[in-house]
Amino acid sequence: MKARLALFLALTIPASVQAGTRWLMNDDFEDGDAVYFQGGFIDGECWASVYVPSPGDYPLNLEYVDMLVGGSTAMEFFDIQVFGMESTDMSSASSLGSSYLAITGSNDSWNRVYFDDDLEMYLPEVDSGNVAVSLCLSGFSGYPAIARDNGGMDHADRNWIYANAGAGYNWYQSNMFGLNGDWVMRLCVSGAGIAGNECDADTDTDTDMDTDTDSDTDMDTDTDSDTDTDSASPDSGQEALSLISITPDSMVLGEPVDVVIIGTGFYAGAEARIGGISLTGTELVNTETISGRAPSSLPEGSHDVEVVLDDQSDYLAAAFTVLPVESGEEGDTGCSCASTGLSGGAAWLSLLALVAVARRHPWEFPS
Repeated sequence: MKARLALFLALTIPASVQAGTRWLMNDDFEDGDAVYFQGGFIDGECWASVYVPSPGDYPLNLEYVDMLVGGSTAMEFFDIQVFGMESTDMSSASSLGSSYLAITGSNDSWNRVYFDDDLEMYLPEVDSGNVAVSLCLSGFSGYPAIARDNGGMDHADRNWIYANAGAGYNWYQSNMFGLNGDWVMRLCVSGAGIAGNECDADTDTDTDMDTDTDSDTDMDTDTDSDTDTDSASPDSGQEALSLISITPDSMVLGEPVDVVIIGTGFYAGAEARIGGISLTGTELVNTETISGRAPSSLPEGSHDVEVVLDDQSDYLAAAFTVLPVESGEEGDTGCSCASTGLSGGAAWLSLLALVAVARRHPWEFPS
């Protein structure tokens, strides 16, 4: 029986890393870009990124992987495997090591996994060739899942999906299913031939302390020093309420699903509704995330999604669809090819990745 190892978001850097470090990455995601969490993976399906080191970096050691995994804030289990290969073809890959881990999906931070400390997965030194990292869904389907960037497919031969596309389970390049964008998953490597500590760099360079230096004359009892002239109410500092997405965005008639609503300005007292009916089991996860169960009484058709808080409200028109029973069976063939996009952002190794979520359709090759 495999041991289940909880994954912690580690935003600290190892105390000591021998020699230099370098990021191996295929995506070009930067803070402020759009990002898409890929929907539709089913139990046993996988994504993988192939990484191509620079010739002068060998021999090298594999330290950890950073990835944007979200679309849901649920904790789910994955099989993780590291491969070595001479080409970029996953069908020629040989395993260097594997383990089992739990990931809690997040829409506002990266997941980092140290191969040795988190997984006790002691990988061999790499002297030549390429490496790949794959994660496979274990015991669940859907989200959380990997993100892909919005900058187009920069490396078609390095983004892979393990799925059944009608000829049994095999590795396929993700663009063969009509997907665009590179998986947002990055590998940190170290080696004596690498100069500098690129993995340790924090690109969030702001140094403001967010302190006010002015003097107000407001009538409230707070001790702030800004220039507002509010009367009898402290500064709230709250973001305005807005909605971005709901995941998943459909259900079969009479079969309610758990949903995650993404937005901003969600605070205590916020009420989420679909078709004017409140979600059940609502949980305010954070100021950008509300989870709950879609109302079981919703009729067929499209319904508005709304969040209300005091005198504020925002809605997504016709954002959730109730499907007739006969169209609800999608089979076990997997993942999505079509997406809807909304701009978002994520500060490297820290904050806010606002996302659009791909719609779910079976895997099939584009005609």
